[in-house]
Amino acid sequence: MGSPSRTIGFWLTVGAALPGLAAAACFGPGYDPGLGPLSFRSQGPGQVLRLTPIPRAPEVLGPGEREFRAVTAVSSVYARERLFHIDMHLADTRVALAAGLGSCWDLELGLDERAIVNAHLDDISLGFHGLFGFDNAGHDEAERNTTDVDFPAYDVHLGEGDRGPFSRSLEVTLTRLLGARTPHAPAIAASLTVREELLEESAGTDLGLGLSLGQALGRNLLYLDFSYIWFGSKRYLGIPLEAQQFAAMTAFEWRRGEDFSWLAQYLYTEGVMKNLGDLDEPAHEIHLGAKWRWRVITAEAALIENIITYNNSPDFGLAFGIKAPF
Repeated sequence: MGSPSRTIGFWLTVGAALPGLAAAACFGPGYDPGLGPLSFRSQGPGQVLRLTPIPRAPEVLGPGEREFRAVTAVSSVYARERLFHIDMHLADTRVALAAGLGSCWDLELGLDERAIVNAHLDDISLGFHGLFGFDNAGHDEAERNTTDVDFPAYDVHLGEGDRGPFSRSLEVTLTRLLGARTPHAPAIAASLTVREELLEESAGTDLGLGLSLGQALGRNLLYLDFSYIWFGSKRYLGIPLEAQQFAAMTAFEWRRGEDFSWLAQYLYTEGVMKNLGDLDEPAHEIHLGAKWRWRVITAEAALIENIITYNNSPDFGLAFGIKAPF
C-alpha cells in the first residue's frame, strides 16, 4: 500500500477527479440506498485495542443533514493456548454525530469506549453453541462469567479487579461518495478515519482508509467494504502488535419491504498480536441480524459468532444500534 501520505494523496486525487460523477449521482430521484450493512465492528480481543474499521454503506448525508448514531456490543471471549489464556466479556460502545458537508462529502465525529465487564453471557453462549452442536473448546468446563486473562511470556495477568474501561478514543471520519448505485453499477464511497486514544498514553494516533461498495441484486443488496489501517502504537501492556492491518467485510441484505431487512455479514480482520499463536492469525466473524426503520429512526440488532479460527475472536455476542436525524 505504500506510505500513509502517498495512499491518502491517491484517494484525494480520485475524489477530486470525479466531481461530475459524484455530483450527478448524489441523491438522484428515486435513489434507495437500502438500510445498509450492520454497523458492528470486530470484537476480537486483539482488534479492540486500536482502530477497528466499522462496516459502512456507500452513502453520505445530504447538505445540512445531521445524524446521531449509537451502537453497543457485548461479547464473550474464551481462548486457551500454551501462549495465552483469555476468559472475559467485552463491551464496545460508540456514539457519533455526523453531518453532510455538500458536494457528496460528510463528516462524522465519534466517541468510543471499550471495557472488560461481566455481561453474564456464558450460559447464553454455551446454550447457543449446544443448540447448534458447536464445540465449546473447554469453555463449558470453566467457571462462568469470570475475568481471567494471562500472557505468561509478557507477565500480563488480569482478573476480576481489572474490569472497567481499557480504551476510550475519539474518531473523525471523512467520507466522499464517488458514485451512487444504478441498476448496472455499484455505489462507491471512500473514507478516511483518524483515531486518537485518550486512556492509553503510549497508544499514538491510528489512521485508516476505507472503500465501500453496494450493489443491487434485484430487490436485495450486496455490500463490500475494504480497510487498511496504520497504527500509532506498537505495544499494549508490553505485548508487541503489528504496525498495519487489512480488514474486509461482505454483507447481504434481504429486503422484506422498504423498512425492514434481514442481514448476514462476514468480517475478516488480520491478526495484530505478534508471535502469539492464533492471536496473530486473521479473525473471522459472522453477524446475523436485522435492521428496521420506524419513521425517521433506524434500529439494528445482531448475533455475533466466530468461525474458522476460534481462539482469536468472540465465542458469542449481542449487538444493538440506532441512528436518527437531529
